[in-house]
Amino acid sequence: MSESPIEIPQSTIDEVKAANPGVELHLLGNRFGQAIFRVPTAREYQLFVDQQQNPTTKGTAMKQLVVSCVVHPKREEFAALIASRPGLVATFGSDMLTIAGVTENEVQKKL
Repeated sequence: MSESPIEIPQSTIDEVKAANPGVELHLLGNRFGQAIFRVPTAREYQLFVDQQQNPTTKGTAMKQLVVSCVVHPKREEFAALIASRPGLVATFGSDMLTIAGVTENEVQKKL
């Protein structure tokens, strides 16, 4: 059973871009929802890493990173979206790590 995609209209994307000049923005999503995020700051990323290493905060680290970087929709709307589809945190979070620079090496050679 597939659901129709929930897409952010181009007019909204244009408004978000205009309201955030000079900010690197990324549209992320799947058939359950979309959101616009900014790149995490070094401090936000370090907090994520620290929380991942702490057994008491490990379970909420990814959600904290995702929520801190969402630009659209508003936080209340986004909270409702991830409450209705909690797996979106993992989907968005995986992409957020890539945007932050966590990827496989593309170049690796002995010099």
